[in-house]
Amino acid sequence: MRLQKTYLFIIILAITLGASMGWSWLLQSNLATAATPTPTPTAASDEINFNPSPDGRWTAVVNTTVGSLDLQGPDGQTINIFPPGSTVNAITWSPDSRHLLLVKNNWMPKQPLGTGVEVKSPIEIWGVAFNNNEPGEPARLYQSQAAPDEGPQQIVLGQWSPDSRFVLFWEGILSASILADGLPLFVLDITGGEVKPVTAEALPNPRYQSWAPDSSSLAVTAGAYRSAQVNKWLILFDPLTGQTTTAISQTEQIPGIVAWSPKGDLIAYAAVPAGQTGDEWADLMTFDNPAIAGRRIYLLDPATGEYRRLNDSASYQDAPIWSRDGTKLYYVQRNGNELTLMATTLASGQTEAIPNASQPVDLQDPMQPSVGYYGQFGREELLAFLPADQAATGNTNPLDLVRFIFKKHPPVLGTLAEAFLKKVEAGQYTDFGVQEADLTGDGQPESVVSGSAEGLYLFAAILSRDPAGGLRELFHTENIEGKYLAQVRAKVDGSRVVADFLTSTGGTGYIETTWEQRWIECQAAACSQVWSGPLLTASRSVNWTAGRDYTLTELEQPDATSLRLTTRRFGLKDLPLSDTGSPPGSARRVGGPDTLTIYQRTAPGEAYQLQSQTQLAPGQEIAQEFDWQSEESRRLLDAAISQPFYQADGSFDNEGFLAMQAELWGLPAPGQPDDPAWGSASRQLDIAAHSGPPGELGESVAGLVSALDTPQCRLTVLYHDSGKFQQAGRLDLPCTANLTRLAWLDVTGDGQAELLLLTIPPDAELAGKVQRLYVYGVKDNRLSELTTLDGAINGADGAGIVWESTAEGFKVEAGLPLIDPDANPRLADLRLERQFETYLWDEGSRGFKVAE
Repeated sequence: MRLQKTYLFIIILAITLGASMGWSWLLQSNLATAATPTPTPTAASDEINFNPSPDGRWTAVVNTTVGSLDLQGPDGQTINIFPPGSTVNAITWSPDSRHLLLVKNNWMPKQPLGTGVEVKSPIEIWGVAFNNNEPGEPARLYQSQAAPDEGPQQIVLGQWSPDSRFVLFWEGILSASILADGLPLFVLDITGGEVKPVTAEALPNPRYQSWAPDSSSLAVTAGAYRSAQVNKWLILFDPLTGQTTTAISQTEQIPGIVAWSPKGDLIAYAAVPAGQTGDEWADLMTFDNPAIAGRRIYLLDPATGEYRRLNDSASYQDAPIWSRDGTKLYYVQRNGNELTLMATTLASGQTEAIPNASQPVDLQDPMQPSVGYYGQFGREELLAFLPADQAATGNTNPLDLVRFIFKKHPPVLGTLAEAFLKKVEAGQYTDFGVQEADLTGDGQPESVVSGSAEGLYLFAAILSRDPAGGLRELFHTENIEGKYLAQVRAKVDGSRVVADFLTSTGGTGYIETTWEQRWIECQAAACSQVWSGPLLTASRSVNWTAGRDYTLTELEQPDATSLRLTTRRFGLKDLPLSDTGSPPGSARRVGGPDTLTIYQRTAPGEAYQLQSQTQLAPGQEIAQEFDWQSEESRRLLDAAISQPFYQADGSFDNEGFLAMQAELWGLPAPGQPDDPAWGSASRQLDIAAHSGPPGELGESVAGLVSALDTPQCRLTVLYHDSGKFQQAGRLDLPCTANLTRLAWLDVTGDGQAELLLLTIPPDAELAGKVQRLYVYGVKDNRLSELTTLDGAINGADGAGIVWESTAEGFKVEAGLPLIDPDANPRLADLRLERQFETYLWDEGSRGFKVAE
């Protein structure tokens, strides 16, 4: 049972991301379950991707937050294909719009998150066929033969044949690095589900495969390893017979991008002669590499197997693309210090440069002059300048919108830009969403496009169309703060678009996550940003000590012309780490200062202006947390232990008292050298608790002494009877001593009190995320640990665990993280209300169990 708290706190905890470079964008993550006709529920914060069919009649709606797949029909109806929990996110439409394919990975993340995945069943490809424009029941077309002990597998969907009968896919072990070096390539015949192997090794570069226009054959650049300069050859594959023919061997040339002519008579491909390359040139990604500089465009006659140079140019050439009628071949060529989009007319051999379609060879990137990822062509942005006869037609493809945006605003991705733009041009980019809404009030919908590039660059844009169907940009904004992570969400609210940006950045031992919101409002012919600000910042540092700081802003809009922002700050600092020997007792819980900021504007559509900022509460640091019971327990203990050492003559036997105290709490006896960890006999208890009523020392007593040099605590439990004490148990445990508490309560319901110890574990991995509750039983003069429970610290009071003894029994509430600390954060994961999970004692398991 989860309890909702009425106040607002959002915490983003530590994020440690590993970045996979190159072709890691091709990884699929698809979990699916059986289909159901129940409509899929969505929340405002869910990430929705709309994937229209080529004919525009149906739209596949993938909710990547809950993993569902819906189909939206031409009359507005919605049909659920895969329900929440399926985690569907890899789909592909056939060119004729009659088939929709998707991947079911059938593996689930293990708990806790971050510990790997568990394979439930073999990975699969499913299909939905459309008859008379109506979708049928989903059917399984393929199931992997990989054994479960081989680990989780991945399937990457590739190109369709022009006749919509065959589709390519790669299959292999789940690994970005292995995928980048190539996986086995297969072809699926959707008419009967038959799968044929194409080649044992092929890169997932979509430009390395090309279908004949009549779908009778497939040209493939085969070969493993991510370099474009070695171990590649060109094959022709017959999808009906499964027969493979080598057209260009790797002893002749090393081919790369391949393009079959629309007339079917020629295959254009880029290649370097085998004698100009070798292993020593495999990984150099610049034009200084002779294996790259020697690349030229060739034409292959598939009927005779003969090939020839396109022309006698002595410069680098790559990326052949045919005009729709097959009369021209476009390609990129190096002309001096420029890369230029060229066009050659096949009949005459005349060659010309496309106007304004050039860029410097050296783009001032750290790896420039660079040709692309391991020599694979990486200047896809040049291909956006193809003339009208080669440009995409129709307005149903959302990728047209993205290509328009990135042509005007190339993403800032450094050396990743080439691979990313290649992905966009090839239609493999899916990390974006499109929403249609009339924002300007003219009765025509605008397109709100938002997305992320390689998890680093965020954008949001608003586009409109002119009467001729041309695109026009009304607004564009970007965020380049994502060093480790970046995510965007755009929501339409009337004439306003609310764009949320979640980013993480930092350095060695430090990471900072920010949730920023921007408001965009549209008038008759334009849109503008009217307000922006961070709703949340969360930072974490781990060096000699650990710290966490949070800044949360609650936003209210009393009317159309004013905004009120209440900002609260809280956190933990100087938390000890068990593996560093950091000093105990230095931890602090911090809060404030809290502020109220007011913005105003005179009319809708104008930008909000700062009017005032006032302090609501001062800042404070709490160096020691203790309660009334601990103070009373120490006073009663001191009185009980001291009593036997008062002498009849009024003197006090201090040596005897110290000897007794040392024995009780595990300290060195008087006269012995100080213990480097636990000090001397004169040390006082940090924390104490007893089981008796107020003002009367009970029979169960607990005392805790902190170590001097490490975040350790020595816990001792005593039996007490009429001023006499007997040790029942002692143990040392990791703790943050000055933020630790003790209590005696009946947890198990047997009428006997158990000892509760609440602390913040001094663990670099936890680093102040949680509080940990230890429950100890004391029986037969023995102290034993019964159970532990962790709760996320999710509010300014520093409470991750809260307990209560009721008439029904002992109840404990463990704080739920407002964002999952063990998973990559997402905007959809943010909890806007503080939540606790309720636990009750379960006698059968002798531990806590979630309350129903």
